[in-house]
Amino acid sequence: MGRSSVSRKASRVVCFSHETALQIWKVASVSSHEGKMRPARVRCCPARPATVEDVCSARAYLEDRFSDLSLALPVHVVSSSPSRNMRTNLFAAHTDASSLPRGALVSLGPNVHVASAPYVFVQMASRLPFVELLELGYELCGTYRRGCGGGTVRYQVAPLTSTRQLAQFVQQNPGMKGVKRARRALRYLADGSESPRETKCALLFGLPAALGGYGLGIPKMGHQVECSDEARAIAETRTLRCDLYWPAARLDMEYQSREFHEGELHRIRDSRRVNALRTMGIDVTLVTESELDGLFACDVIAQTARKKLGKKGRKHAFNVHERRLRLRRQLGLPLESRRTFER
Repeated sequence: MGRSSVSRKASRVVCFSHETALQIWKVASVSSHEGKMRPARVRCCPARPATVEDVCSARAYLEDRFSDLSLALPVHVVSSSPSRNMRTNLFAAHTDASSLPRGALVSLGPNVHVASAPYVFVQMASRLPFVELLELGYELCGTYRRGCGGGTVRYQVAPLTSTRQLAQFVQQNPGMKGVKRARRALRYLADGSESPRETKCALLFGLPAALGGYGLGIPKMGHQVECSDEARAIAETRTLRCDLYWPAARLDMEYQSREFHEGELHRIRDSRRVNALRTMGIDVTLVTESELDGLFACDVIAQTARKKLGKKGRKHAFNVHERRLRLRRQLGLPLESRRTFER
């Protein structure tokens, strides 16, 4: 399934979906060509399944248009009619005869469409483990892109969608495959995460004990606070960003990665931010990279935060320690055999 001449147009509309659509969005959303995309005029998936030749042509077109794109095999495509070859080593064909809302499909070029970010989220809801689905939701609604296959993470990019848009898509398509799990995931999503590790923080501390979290409630991510005069004098800025913020308790949890918080200038900036926030009555808890990687350290941080939030720990939660270890494993965080403060 090598590259073919990009001047050749697919005879049928090819609509990329699922894992392939995610791969396209990870590259296209940070490309200079993004402005040329537009919602497709159609309100349903292509009526006729694409042929191998159609998919090869569309794939070559996209890989030429986006120089950083190299679509993994099998390529996933969707149509409203079943394909004779549902899956080969070249492409996997999916069927969806739903009537879609405007914007569910995006046009990338002549006869080439891709499922929108909300549509992809629902598609992946039936394929990913639940915690991976949550991480995907934070990424789609956040300002970072994880590289395919563990590649380099790109930061400070525009969100692909929002929790509001995801909820709207789910509401408009109640019978679509994956909607039930997508709706459940929405209860634990938030906009504005700036990195994969911030996302892991939000899930670890915010998810309920039944899912392995510390039960603090999902925080607001990247919450902007208007500085008072005193805080402005300290931080020398009009607004400050709180990484993970619980408004009811005015509690801010700041994740300090080695990548963005090393060096004297960063330490000075962080000190000013923390002092400015505390001047405004916002309680600040710092979480370092090594602390997030330590089970015992996270237990201590969560216990302190729980008191500030006025929450009581679940004293008799069934298998709470095992659930917490499972969540850490699912998030890719190290496990430790040290005791916790859970009673």
